[in-house]
Amino acid sequence: MDSAKKVSSTTMKYSGAEPLETVKSDIICLSTQDWNDLWTRKQRFMKRFADEGHRVLYVETQFHWISYVLRFRVQWRRLFSFLKGPVQIDKNLWVYTPPLLLPFFQMSRVLCYVNARILSFFLKRVTKALKFANP
Repeated sequence: MDSAKKVSSTTMKYSGAEPLETVKSDIICLSTQDWNDLWTRKQRFMKRFADEGHRVLYVETQFHWISYVLRFRVQWRRLFSFLKGPVQIDKNLWVYTPPLLLPFFQMSRVLCYVNARILSFFLKRVTKALKFANP
Protein backbone atom coordinates (compact mmCIF):
# COMPACT_ATOMS: atom_id res chain seq x y z
CA MET A 1 0.00 0.00 0.00
CA ASP A 2 1.43 3.37 -1.04
CA SER A 3 1.35 5.68 1.99
CA ALA A 4 2.27 8.71 -0.15
CA LYS A 5 -1.02 8.49 -2.04
CA LYS A 6 -2.97 11.76 -1.86
CA VAL A 7 -6.49 11.52 -0.47
CA SER A 8 -9.28 14.09 -0.49
CA SER A 9 -9.63 14.59 3.25
CA THR A 10 -12.80 16.70 3.15
CA THR A 11 -14.93 13.93 1.66
CA MET A 12 -13.26 10.95 3.30
CA LYS A 13 -14.54 9.39 6.53
CA TYR A 14 -12.13 7.83 8.97
CA SER A 15 -12.16 4.06 8.68
CA GLY A 16 -8.99 3.33 10.63
CA ALA A 17 -6.97 2.47 7.51
CA GLU A 18 -5.63 5.98 6.90
CA PRO A 19 -3.46 8.04 9.24
CA LEU A 20 -5.76 10.11 11.45
CA GLU A 21 -4.13 13.41 10.46
CA THR A 22 -5.45 13.12 6.87
CA VAL A 23 -9.07 13.35 8.06
CA LYS A 24 -10.28 16.95 8.11
CA SER A 25 -13.73 17.86 9.36
CA ASP A 26 -16.21 20.68 9.01
CA ILE A 27 -16.86 21.93 12.54
CA ILE A 28 -19.71 24.10 13.81
CA CYS A 29 -19.26 25.63 17.26
CA LEU A 30 -22.44 27.01 18.86
CA SER A 31 -20.79 29.28 21.36
CA THR A 32 -21.97 31.16 24.41
CA GLN A 33 -19.43 33.85 23.70
CA ASP A 34 -18.81 36.22 20.84
CA TRP A 35 -15.57 35.82 18.89
CA ASN A 36 -14.13 39.19 19.93
CA ASP A 37 -14.99 38.82 23.63
CA LEU A 38 -12.44 37.76 26.19
CA TRP A 39 -10.79 34.68 24.69
CA THR A 40 -11.49 31.34 26.32
CA ARG A 41 -10.96 27.74 25.31
CA LYS A 42 -13.80 27.94 22.77
CA GLN A 43 -12.02 30.47 20.60
CA ARG A 44 -8.59 28.91 21.14
CA PHE A 45 -9.74 25.40 20.19
CA MET A 46 -11.63 26.60 17.11
CA LYS A 47 -8.64 28.67 15.97
CA ARG A 48 -6.35 25.68 16.46
CA PHE A 49 -8.71 23.36 14.53
CA ALA A 50 -8.76 25.87 11.66
CA ASP A 51 -4.97 26.15 11.71
CA GLU A 52 -4.77 22.35 11.43
CA GLY A 53 -6.89 22.40 8.27
CA HIS A 54 -10.38 21.78 9.60
CA ARG A 55 -13.03 24.19 8.36
CA VAL A 56 -14.67 25.93 11.33
CA LEU A 57 -17.89 27.92 11.63
CA TYR A 58 -17.98 29.73 14.98
CA VAL A 59 -21.56 30.78 15.78
CA GLU A 60 -21.65 33.63 18.25
CA THR A 61 -23.99 33.98 21.23
CA GLN A 62 -27.66 33.76 20.44
CA PHE A 63 -29.43 36.90 21.70
CA HIS A 64 -33.14 37.36 22.10
CA TRP A 65 -34.99 40.63 21.69
CA ILE A 66 -35.08 41.58 25.37
CA SER A 67 -31.33 41.06 25.82
CA TYR A 68 -30.76 43.12 22.70
CA VAL A 69 -32.85 46.03 24.02
CA LEU A 70 -31.15 45.90 27.44
CA ARG A 71 -27.68 45.86 25.85
CA PHE A 72 -28.50 48.16 22.94
CA ARG A 73 -25.60 50.53 23.59
CA VAL A 74 -23.10 47.69 23.28
CA GLN A 75 -24.86 45.44 20.76
CA TRP A 76 -26.65 47.87 18.40
CA ARG A 77 -24.82 46.48 15.33
CA ARG A 78 -26.06 42.99 16.06
CA LEU A 79 -29.64 43.60 14.85
CA PHE A 80 -28.87 43.13 11.15
CA SER A 81 -25.39 41.57 11.25
CA PHE A 82 -26.81 38.09 10.55
CA LEU A 83 -27.82 39.32 7.08
CA LYS A 84 -24.21 39.69 5.93
CA GLY A 85 -23.61 36.00 6.59
CA PRO A 86 -20.44 34.42 7.91
CA VAL A 87 -17.32 36.57 8.07
CA GLN A 88 -14.02 34.90 7.27
CA ILE A 89 -11.60 35.65 10.10
CA ASP A 90 -8.75 33.44 8.99
CA LYS A 91 -8.04 30.58 6.61
CA ASN A 92 -10.67 27.87 7.32
CA LEU A 93 -12.36 30.00 10.02
CA TRP A 94 -15.66 31.86 9.74
CA VAL A 95 -17.67 33.69 12.40
CA TYR A 96 -21.44 33.97 12.13
CA THR A 97 -23.78 36.12 14.22
CA PRO A 98 -27.23 34.49 14.33
CA PRO A 99 -30.48 36.48 14.14
CA LEU A 100 -32.21 37.71 17.28
CA LEU A 101 -34.50 35.10 18.79
CA LEU A 102 -37.76 35.19 20.73
CA PRO A 103 -37.50 35.73 24.50
CA PHE A 104 -38.87 33.44 27.25
CA PHE A 105 -37.96 30.30 25.31
CA GLN A 106 -36.98 28.60 28.58
CA MET A 107 -40.59 28.85 29.76
CA SER A 108 -42.38 27.71 26.64
CA ARG A 109 -41.83 24.64 24.49
CA VAL A 110 -43.50 26.43 21.59
CA LEU A 111 -41.09 29.39 21.75
CA CYS A 112 -38.16 27.02 22.17
CA TYR A 113 -39.30 25.11 19.06
CA VAL A 114 -39.75 28.33 17.06
CA ASN A 115 -36.29 29.58 18.06
CA ALA A 116 -34.75 26.23 17.15
CA ARG A 117 -36.40 26.35 13.72
CA ILE A 118 -35.20 29.94 13.14
CA LEU A 119 -31.63 29.09 14.12
CA SER A 120 -31.71 25.87 12.10
CA PHE A 121 -32.96 27.69 8.99
CA PHE A 122 -30.15 30.24 9.07
CA LEU A 123 -27.44 27.71 9.96
CA LYS A 124 -28.47 25.49 7.05
CA ARG A 125 -28.20 28.46 4.69
CA VAL A 126 -24.78 29.42 6.03
CA THR A 127 -23.36 25.88 5.93
CA LYS A 128 -24.68 25.44 2.40
CA ALA A 129 -23.05 28.71 1.31
CA LEU A 130 -19.74 27.56 2.85
CA LYS A 131 -20.17 24.11 1.26
CA PHE A 132 -19.80 22.29 4.58
CA ALA A 133 -20.32 18.60 3.78
CA ASN A 134 -20.87 16.82 7.11
CA PRO A 135 -20.53 19.27 9.99
